[in-house]
Amino acid sequence: MNIGTLAHGHAAAVIWLDRSHALVAQERDGHTDISEVPRGPDPELDYFDRVAHEAPDCDRLVILGPDPSRIGFQREYVTLYQRGDRMLDVGVAPALRPEELLDQLRFIAFCPRALG
Repeated sequence: MNIGTLAHGHAAAVIWLDRSHALVAQERDGHTDISEVPRGPDPELDYFDRVAHEAPDCDRLVILGPDPSRIGFQREYVTLYQRGDRMLDVGVAPALRPEELLDQLRFIAFCPRALG
């Protein structure tokens, strides 16, 4: 598992998920990484927990996806980490290519407006 650490000491991740798998993009020490988390036969909450543990305690988080799974995941993430205030955006998005996830990540990681 990777924890993204930004130049300003912030951790950030962009998560895209649906009912079958998740992609988690993170930045760490100037390097980016994308992990895939397949759901498999796991119950939904177990799947959400595995996805959340790919991006623990982020200072900046964007959650995207095409269906209600992203809302369920958002609730689970807030329950686990008690940090709903760290979510920059939760929204509908079609399947994204890895390059598009990395673009989103770079924006929240290095854009002064996103760092607040």
